[in-house]
Amino acid sequence: MGEPAEPPSRPARRLLIDLTPLRRSRDFRRLVSGELVSVLGTQLTTVAVPYQVYELTRSSLAVGLVSVTQLFPLIAGSLLAGSVVDAMDRRRLLMVAQVLMACCSAGLAVNADLGPALWPLFVLPALAAGVSGLDSAGRNAIVPNMVRRSEVSTANAIFQTLFQLGLVAGPALAGLLLAGAGVRFVYWMDVASFGVALLAVFLISPFVGRILDWHVKAGGGPYTAETDPGVASVRAIYAYYKAHGIGTYVMGASFRNAGEVEALAGCDRLTIAPALLDALAADRGRLVRRLDPTDPGEAPARLILDERRFRFLLNQDAMATEKLAEGIRLFVKDLYALRALVRNVLLRADAA
Repeated sequence: MGEPAEPPSRPARRLLIDLTPLRRSRDFRRLVSGELVSVLGTQLTTVAVPYQVYELTRSSLAVGLVSVTQLFPLIAGSLLAGSVVDAMDRRRLLMVAQVLMACCSAGLAVNADLGPALWPLFVLPALAAGVSGLDSAGRNAIVPNMVRRSEVSTANAIFQTLFQLGLVAGPALAGLLLAGAGVRFVYWMDVASFGVALLAVFLISPFVGRILDWHVKAGGGPYTAETDPGVASVRAIYAYYKAHGIGTYVMGASFRNAGEVEALAGCDRLTIAPALLDALAADRGRLVRRLDPTDPGEAPARLILDERRFRFLLNQDAMATEKLAEGIRLFVKDLYALRALVRNVLLRADAA
């Protein structure tokens, strides 16, 4: 007997994009949705600017120079993006990039409203091109934190499809809007598209530990893995417990990027999400142990605490005070929800 035949539908499935990352990750869905609207809006401006330049100058050379002036800022922004991504929270970087590009499009819209001058049509698109390099780098850096390591290539394929769709549909839509509504409406549509993209990024869960998130919200940063307040807190606790022979395990948790995990290598226990485990498994670099019980580092003198002293020290730390209270409230809320769930299950069982 021969081997069983391969199912005929499998090759067809391999030709289609796997949408599993979209189904699995809410944050990835938001990012893709916002980028789709943003790409369409960007293509509107990409068509509107040369159109307006030609309307003002009747010069094909001037139209060509518009693209040339965007080349060097685009290259500079792309080269700078690598270092900026490493030094800045990726979510915040995406939000800043969307705001800056929206400001450029708003400047073009205002220029069209007030009676168009030629120089903004060269300067503002060039600035937007430079910022787009930061936006692209931030997006590429944040995607691996949203999907599993095995799905990164699929996620990139989804973005490539999105951009191709924008390149086709955007100019077609721009032509219709320019003919029907005018160039000012097109620019304001682009501003609105960046607003949608900004909202999508804002809704993404921050990829930082809870302590880091509090400090960023309070205006601190930018932080690296070494200056991360959450990492510093775990290191201080570890040093204190080990220096004074306290047997309690120190367990780091609530990680949002591999750098935080690597900065605490050697900690007693670490709670690491599957996506970060995949990212760490893919890293072939040398992992240096940062925490060692035989050399825990400097630690303060052993504290002698009663309730009064404990409450005083807690109140001196605004982050600890707020996050502890928030954690208690959320745990109580979940406890009530669990009780209600169990009660409903028991009532349905009794009724049956």
